[in-house]
Amino acid sequence: MSADSMCGNERPFDFERRRVSVLAEQEGDRIEIVKGAPETILDLCDQAQVPDGTIMPLDATLKASLIKLHDDNAAC
Repeated sequence: MSADSMCGNERPFDFERRRVSVLAEQEGDRIEIVKGAPETILDLCDQAQVPDGTIMPLDATLKASLIKLHDDNAAC
């Protein structure tokens, strides 16, 4: 994403929300980019895109595997 695609609307990180959010524009669509604690972000989601591009319902099993993947990679 290029710098000129940013809208400049940022909601800074806070410990209650455990995330930061930025509104941006991509190909004419407004999107929200969110960064924060994985379990907090995943609690906001009901779907996830898996590596082959398939969008799947985010059930407890998939959520646990995504958190484990994050934790394994964070340990590096």
